[in-house]
Amino acid sequence: LFVLHKPFELTEFQRIILPIVQGSVEGENLLTNHDSKDDLTQYELQLPSLPSLSKILDGFTVKDITLDKVKPGEIDYSKLPYVMALFNDHEQDVIKAICIMDINAAVILGCAFDNESSDVFKKTLKSKSLNKKHLDNNKRLLKMVSALFYNPVNQQNLDLKSVHTIAKPFDRLDKLGATSADKRIDITLSAKGYGEGQMILMAVAE
Repeated sequence: LFVLHKPFELTEFQRIILPIVQGSVEGENLLTNHDSKDDLTQYELQLPSLPSLSKILDGFTVKDITLDKVKPGEIDYSKLPYVMALFNDHEQDVIKAICIMDINAAVILGCAFDNESSDVFKKTLKSKSLNKKHLDNNKRLLKMVSALFYNPVNQQNLDLKSVHTIAKPFDRLDKLGATSADKRIDITLSAKGYGEGQMILMAVAE
């Protein structure tokens, strides 16, 4: 999965191995091997609204987070690793939606849960990795976000299938990045002392 030349520092090894331990390979395989022909669900997925997402963040984090809807753009790989969540329809067990957060957004949400200092935020962001506590905070949030994706046919929500860190670009993610604007929501989230990050919520559509 990677080559690391000796001599190397332990921190460098930890930085490379952590995304793998946190499921980057598994996440890429799940999304890449997802076949739309297996999707027998017949409905147009309703994406979360900005007000409902804000309400969850208000209840989830100690720190105030501001959300702003922005024009959809290409996925910015300069802010890897990403955190990617997969949401599935529990009746069909097919992936219907994903959430992608750049490292800035993931660290903001990971730190905002406990209102950690800007120094902790900057140190974590500089390391370009999420520790277990910060990743677990993201998982808690994304579990609640899953309830905002709505199936109008059976009036049920999606489930959170899995959360992964994504350490490098891959083809299927690039393809999904070209999803039309009506099937995705691009958001800038910011918090005082933390700066801002990017989040994309989108339906898995071909």
